[in-house]
Amino acid sequence: MKINLFSTILFSALLTLNGFAQVAINKDGSTADSAAILQVKGDNNGTPVQAMYIESETGNVGVGTTTPGFPLTFKNVFGDKISLYGQTGDNWGFGIQYHLFQIHGRNSSSNIAFGYGSSGGGNFTELMRITGTGQVGIGTSTPEASALLEINSTEKGFLPPRMTTAQMNAIVSPAEGLTIYNTDKEGLCYYNNTQWKCMDNQSLYNSFFICGKTYLDTETGYSFSTVKIGSQCWMAENLNVGTRINGSQEQTNNNTIEKYCYNNSTTNCDTYGGLYKWDEAMQYDTTAGTQGICPSGWHLPTDDEWKTMEMYLGMSQTQADGTEYRGTDEGGKLKETGTTHWKSPNTGATNTSGFTALPGGVRRTDGSFVYLGDYGEWWSSTEYSYIRAWIRGLTNTSGKVRRVEGYKLNGSSVRCLKDD
Repeated sequence: MKINLFSTILFSALLTLNGFAQVAINKDGSTADSAAILQVKGDNNGTPVQAMYIESETGNVGVGTTTPGFPLTFKNVFGDKISLYGQTGDNWGFGIQYHLFQIHGRNSSSNIAFGYGSSGGGNFTELMRITGTGQVGIGTSTPEASALLEINSTEKGFLPPRMTTAQMNAIVSPAEGLTIYNTDKEGLCYYNNTQWKCMDNQSLYNSFFICGKTYLDTETGYSFSTVKIGSQCWMAENLNVGTRINGSQEQTNNNTIEKYCYNNSTTNCDTYGGLYKWDEAMQYDTTAGTQGICPSGWHLPTDDEWKTMEMYLGMSQTQADGTEYRGTDEGGKLKETGTTHWKSPNTGATNTSGFTALPGGVRRTDGSFVYLGDYGEWWSSTEYSYIRAWIRGLTNTSGKVRRVEGYKLNGSSVRCLKDD
């Protein structure tokens, strides 16, 4: 075997073996530190530079440092990346700089894939990918171009943070669009930069509801027909909710919705709806436009909202502002046609509005019932005085609409109006 004499002399000058366990590869010919099993030094213009160091007791490896505190430790001025592939002025790899872990690809077409299995042999199973353009795909290696995040699975779903209403409201400075699942409301809630909006079952139903179709109150199971008149969405039947009590009894503020049925007959409630005192209909709130006994998302119409509907049907503002029977044929446009429920002659009834008004009569303050088939009246949520509130009335002998201050203790029908 031929050995180059110059190479042998040079290697001997650089490599020093101390005992049986230490190796030093140092350009200055020095021996390894006592705590090292391997020490490598280079040279920077005549100044020894620590290149690599392996501690004998811990096995920790230091690159550019003689005090590796971890299995692999780099000198803190090592640079901002570990270059895996590169060329002059272009390094690709990873590193930590200013407490930030960085991964450097060559360009925007460089992707990062996470998974398991061998990268060779074609048996690598990819679970997640981050593209060079910042898109994230979970369960897919090709997230849709329009999506910043795509989650693809036929076995598992997306689970947002779950919390109570109190915990949701305690979030400090929520960002617009922040979304959580509210366990109290059993639905998703998002912040619209002003307040939290929750998409519970009823809210979701409301968002898809089209006026003119049957409406379902998902909280109670109560359903009713609706009709659009102008820009307003009205119930197309009289409200029928609550527990029936006899006409001789008084509806009271007892946390239970109570109703009267004409002649104390449940069958009449099923046909004509319930009869309610004003306070009961308002649920003991005097605020015009309150929800009252209406389903969530609906309210008792104000006097002005009744006028809006009447003027859409043909009244002038002056006529709408009047009292007693006003207009021309607007009442006829509201009444159900025929004499199945209205007594003859049911003057002017065309029901062209689709409101389908029925003559449910009135429960008087003495507990008696009057006017079934002859007359129906409906509360507004606008007070006239302490003991009276505005009502609308229709009769079988006129095609006009009555506007008068009704006695709050009488029992009258209710039509609800959908919130804007």
